[in-house]
Amino acid sequence: MPPIIKIDDPVLATTMGCTLATKRTSAENLPKGFDMNTLVIEPFADPFRAYPVSGDYTDFKELFTKRGASCYSLNTDAFMGKDIPKEVTKKLIEDLANGNIQDSDFKPFGNFKGVSYLPIDDYEVHLDDPEYQKTLKDRMQDRLNWLNKYDEEHPETPIQDEAKKTLEAIIKELS
Repeated sequence: MPPIIKIDDPVLATTMGCTLATKRTSAENLPKGFDMNTLVIEPFADPFRAYPVSGDYTDFKELFTKRGASCYSLNTDAFMGKDIPKEVTKKLIEDLANGNIQDSDFKPFGNFKGVSYLPIDDYEVHLDDPEYQKTLKDRMQDRLNWLNKYDEEHPETPIQDEAKKTLEAIIKELS
């Protein structure tokens, strides 16, 4: 993903939060030999989960549908092989908080309804690039695989079907 995207679709925003992709840190108690560069899904950035993800899904979605919250997703790692330094992320957060970035600054993210990105020098978005499309499709498939596995392991509290359908539609669009 580019350094920052804005998601206006409440289902997609919630689904992305539910399937937040991140890397582990050295502060975590990890098995010996764990590859710190491995992407893992950490629902709603909550590694200390004490209750079902499906409850968080409902609550998170209400932030968008009932409270009018905006959803911005930050990529704090790398975009198409180019590192995103913490200074870039910090400036984006500060500019958002201070009103220096407006909705009109965001550009449509291809044909993805309700998704836009902020153009940033040195992080050009090339949605027509087959390599980028494949990477994006693979990351969406990782999320869908995680949802399916979660539902298999937690049949009594499955994640809402709309999350899977949203990811399936994106994967289809990228195929």
